[in-house]
Amino acid sequence: MDERSNPHEVSLDRRCISWSKGCYLGQEAVCMQDMRGKVKRRLVVLRLGEGPLPSSGTAVHDAAGTPVGETRSAAMSPIFGGGVALASVMAGCTSPGTRLVVAGVPAEVTEPRR
Repeated sequence: MDERSNPHEVSLDRRCISWSKGCYLGQEAVCMQDMRGKVKRRLVVLRLGEGPLPSSGTAVHDAAGTPVGETRSAAMSPIFGGGVALASVMAGCTSPGTRLVVAGVPAEVTEPRR
């Protein structure tokens, strides 16, 4: 998460924000986003196909080749048995099983594992 993200986009809105606390820095922006009830982007886990790991900021495309987001980080995962990436993508592309493309490599939105 960085200055380009808000808590709702990275799914921290219900786990890390106090809705009963009084005033705090950024409260107005967080409250307004919550009242709108819709975010444009979400952070997802992408399971990557064979190929090099993408660097942060690599474009993510849908199956039609339309840009839908960008990677934030990537690593090899023993749990997933290959490469994974965290990516900020358009809200319509966040369902598990959604097929995307990162730097020419097939990718699929997947559920995080513990």
